[in-house]
Amino acid sequence: MTFLAPARPPRDSALRTLWVHNFDPSIPVGGIFMHTLADAVQACGVSVDMLCTGRLTSPVEIWRARSLLRELSGEFDLVHAQYGSMCSLVATAAQGPALLSLRGSDWYRLPEGTLSQRLHGNLANALTRRALPHFDRVIVMSEAMRRDIEAQRPRLVRGPVDVVTDGLDLEMFRPLDRQACRGKLGHGADRRPWVLMTTLFDDNPVKRVPLAKAAVALAKQALPDLVLKIASGVPYEDMPLWVNACNAILLTSEHEGWPNAIKEALACNVPFISTDVSDLATISAREPSCHTTAADPAALAAALLETLGHAPPQHLRQHVQAMEVRTVARRLCDIYREMLEQPCAA
Repeated sequence: MTFLAPARPPRDSALRTLWVHNFDPSIPVGGIFMHTLADAVQACGVSVDMLCTGRLTSPVEIWRARSLLRELSGEFDLVHAQYGSMCSLVATAAQGPALLSLRGSDWYRLPEGTLSQRLHGNLANALTRRALPHFDRVIVMSEAMRRDIEAQRPRLVRGPVDVVTDGLDLEMFRPLDRQACRGKLGHGADRRPWVLMTTLFDDNPVKRVPLAKAAVALAKQALPDLVLKIASGVPYEDMPLWVNACNAILLTSEHEGWPNAIKEALACNVPFISTDVSDLATISAREPSCHTTAADPAALAAALLETLGHAPPQHLRQHVQAMEVRTVARRLCDIYREMLEQPCAA
């Protein structure tokens, strides 16, 4: 069991928070959105210290993690669990006010994948549901998630449920010239249509890479030059190049909180084709170049061809302006202060 114990924050800090997470530090892009948001929160004058629980695979490790969290939490004004599953269960040991952020896979059940993947996903979901009633407040990524969780009141939630998406650095992700980006990636002469899919692992049953490949294969019957680019293990600082180098982004997920890949694409004015997850249907209903559709290769292929037939959109960025990381950080700090002004629920 490996813990990254937080350093003690300065005593003159106006508000001190402890963020508990289990994102694998050996994966460079693992939890990058959390670290980006933490920097922005600290810039707002709120102290953020991190506690990484590591992998907890035995009752003894879980007990140790909860004991450490119980001891450390007394040094902070508030504990913020950054994920459900075992992370949230450990965080229920905190003294004082506690907040939980749910990001998607910790809330939604996993109907596909290997037996091992399904068992792991269902266990994560069960642990989240067990932990939820112990938190004073819950943050979710989308209105769709809020509706799902509010339907469980009062059995699973006792306090407010806020929609606060993970923040996006709009200075990093901005529209760039497509061919210039391809040139920097070593493909400056390639003018074929590219469609991008992002995933940490090709066998992730939530992302459904085989479905994306099947949809692109069908679309290639009408557009033979179409190329599917799968960004897996790409350094995060290179992602703006990959997003801007593509004509569209494809998302075939079983479920999502609010997909960061789509946020990044919209920030670069790159349209999306997606299964009907999160709040994406609200955007596609207003944008002819974007589509949400059934999780079916033929439907996705047809939507992809329609998107590629549109002139490149110039205004998609407006849909993620409110998700700018500094704006999100200010909202999160407001929630912290609201929690500390109110007595904790019994």
